[in-house]
Amino acid sequence: MHHTYEIDGREIAFLPDIVKHLGDPFVEGGLMVNFAVMKLAAEHPQDVLLGGDGNDQLFGTTGREIALYLLLKKWGLRPVVGLINHLLSGAPFDRNGLPYKVWFHTDKMLHLLEGDTFGFTRKSLSDLVQNPTWVKRWPRHRLDSRSFETAFLQHAEVADREKTINQVILFKASKLAEGFGQSLSFPYMDLELQAVVEAMPVSLRWKGDGLLAMARGQNVSKYALKHVYKPLLPEAITNRKKQGGFAPMPLFFADAAFRQTVRSTILDSDVCRDFLNRRAVESFLDHYDNEAGNLQGWFWYRQNKAIQLFNLYTLALWWNSYIKRG
Repeated sequence: MHHTYEIDGREIAFLPDIVKHLGDPFVEGGLMVNFAVMKLAAEHPQDVLLGGDGNDQLFGTTGREIALYLLLKKWGLRPVVGLINHLLSGAPFDRNGLPYKVWFHTDKMLHLLEGDTFGFTRKSLSDLVQNPTWVKRWPRHRLDSRSFETAFLQHAEVADREKTINQVILFKASKLAEGFGQSLSFPYMDLELQAVVEAMPVSLRWKGDGLLAMARGQNVSKYALKHVYKPLLPEAITNRKKQGGFAPMPLFFADAAFRQTVRSTILDSDVCRDFLNRRAVESFLDHYDNEAGNLQGWFWYRQNKAIQLFNLYTLALWWNSYIKRG
């Protein structure tokens, strides 16, 4: 039996309940996807649900960006690209256009072990909070760039496993399943399977012929897994390009009337008195509202801006539920 669900943006009406259940101001691009899936699953209950969560991260991600980083180092371009990235992180370039694209892609290359800082640059986030030292104290991890293998394994441990799997994916999926009374199991998180994968040579987890080829996207991620499963699955599945596990975030803020509700919730919250810089928040909200009608902008610019707004809205909801009430 096959069931489908199409996200239309109205799911955000459930965000206050989601935040209360999570108990955390948690935001991730796939949060509402998981919510929609668990809501649908609850309408067709099963004894146990099997989730493929953690699959990508178990075998390792970001091989292409690692190859690009190592090439920059090899060619002596890392300081130059770092300077360009720093210059483009300023407010004048935080708008839809080529400079933003350059910043976005260079940031992915240069800061492989760091989180997404709530969708903001460190500079803009420092302006958004009352105490910028909170942002400046965040640790910066240095990539082990002795070889592709050492960098890949470090990223697999620090970013993929410790951060993305443990702090994001499993928390999000299991808590949302719990909220709908579902029992969710993660086969790829089996400890024996993890031990097998971690004992594999990197070439069986990410197969590519040299840094330049991998930087051009000529590689096979999760090589061993695909090698085993490809003969067992129909070509309609094995030949289909992977789709991102995230929702198109601007969809949740497409309605102008709802954006005003979001604006009021954020600005009326004590979070703008106790933690955030109210003037900077107002400026951001004005900017978002002015651009909301432009549907022709670059996808990742619009996605990032919506994630920023989603973060502020979630933080205000959480603050009202947990901090204000003590």
